[in-house]
Amino acid sequence: GFANLERRDVRGGQIAGFLNGHGGDLHGVQVAGLANATMGRATGAQIASVNFARGGLLGAQIGVLNLTSGDTRGVQLGAANFAFGDTRGLQLGTLNVASGDSRAVQIGVVNVGRRTRFAFGLVNIVRDGRTQVDVLGTDTGIVYAQVKHGGEHFHSILSIGVDPFATHPAALF
Repeated sequence: GFANLERRDVRGGQIAGFLNGHGGDLHGVQVAGLANATMGRATGAQIASVNFARGGLLGAQIGVLNLTSGDTRGVQLGAANFAFGDTRGLQLGTLNVASGDSRAVQIGVVNVGRRTRFAFGLVNIVRDGRTQVDVLGTDTGIVYAQVKHGGEHFHSILSIGVDPFATHPAALF
């Protein structure tokens, strides 16, 4: 049908063309065309454009936007993934954010985490990770300034260089 709404726990599943929501825990699967919302803990899977598990996740969220406000143990696959509690598992998307104690693997364009062991992307922002600023020169006279920032295993290097002795100095990225 169009929507499924339940005040208590759901055991089994909810399938709707537009919206699934309930006030308790999910033990099973939610599948909807637009959104799934669980006010308790989601144990199982949520599959929709937008997925929200207020009490946390033990399982998988697959959609465009995935959000958990409790602890996350499992997988978030989407364009944007947000886990606001402690996180263990995988976040795979364009933007991945793990704001609690994160032991997640993050693979995306932009990864943001507190203490992420493995963040692989174009920009990795790890609050308890490594940050190093360097200024160096080459034997050809080019001077570089760079910032290394990221997690334990992978990090981003953002650098800019200039040849101060050139007739028309230009920045090198």
